[in-house]
Amino acid sequence: MQTDYVQRFLFEQLDIRGRLVCLTGAWKKMTDGRGYPPRVAELLGHSTALAAILGANQKDAGRITLQVQGNGPVKLLVADCAPGLRLRGMAKHEERSGDLLGEGKLAVTLEDGKSGQIYQSIVPLEGESLAAIIQEEAFEELDAPVRVVGALDTPVPYSPPLEEHFLPNAEKVGKAIRAIYDY
Repeated sequence: MQTDYVQRFLFEQLDIRGRLVCLTGAWKKMTDGRGYPPRVAELLGHSTALAAILGANQKDAGRITLQVQGNGPVKLLVADCAPGLRLRGMAKHEERSGDLLGEGKLAVTLEDGKSGQIYQSIVPLEGESLAAIIQEEAFEELDAPVRVVGALDTPVPYSPPLEEHFLPNAEKVGKAIRAIYDY
């Protein structure tokens, strides 16, 4: 059974399209033994999913790397996606409270697989999330806002009512789609 994939979806009647990302196996390999606190793991998870989406969206398979440097508890975060959904990532962090990233920069590097050409964009960390920063900086290229609907990086509860609350489901995805449609 495939545990890592990026699946396109399209709702033709609503003119909504997007990507569904599942990174179960790659995520387990990436985080095993690292002991990231939940907030750091969530940030790394979102960054890795974003790198996977951007990597899967490339015309000529290449490498995409997101690198964040900040003055908050997370000093450095890297998420890298190579062709074939080969993912790597890490976060260098300190145990302290506050805004995880603080002030800093986000670098997005794209290596074109066909030509070998490297493109890079560096932007300030000004936004509530990395998805919001990408949305703001790439607004001209986006058709609608970015929405992240996902589960926390913690063991899934065995209780059916808790599991239902914990995991993404059709209702949560539908609510995000309606918010995009209403945009």
